[in-house]
Amino acid sequence: RYHNTQNGINADIGASMDLDDNWTLGLVAQNLIPRSIETKEVHGVTETFKVRPQATAGVSWHNDLFTTALDIDLTPASGFTSDSKRQFASVGAEFNAWKWAQLRAGYRQNLASNDGSAFTAGLGISPFDVVHIDVAGIAGTDNNYGAVAQLQFTF
Repeated sequence: RYHNTQNGINADIGASMDLDDNWTLGLVAQNLIPRSIETKEVHGVTETFKVRPQATAGVSWHNDLFTTALDIDLTPASGFTSDSKRQFASVGAEFNAWKWAQLRAGYRQNLASNDGSAFTAGLGISPFDVVHIDVAGIAGTDNNYGAVAQLQFTF
């Protein structure tokens, strides 16, 4: 009853450049084909989801044990027209112990409004580069919480 199905196609493009052994710059453009998707009417109300082109620039520094990165959305993200805009600056770090255990932490701040700021944390274990187990969590403003677990095998 509330389900609406539409098909479409889109494209993303990105590039990165190593400045030296430790520094990397990146730029990505997502949703290069803009479109609007109307929801079904529910209790006399319809919504519009706008798929907007979005550009993000990033820089990272890394060595064998540590990586840190900064990403900035240059344009607002896609979303419902009734929602507040989302455009993030994000910073994160990862400690990589002996290439088999990774500890991560990060923070994102919404540049377009006060909604959507969040802290993240994660732990990865990848013994012998064969089995990869990753768990992560996010805690943000307005009681936004989330968790993810991933299991991967490399052959």
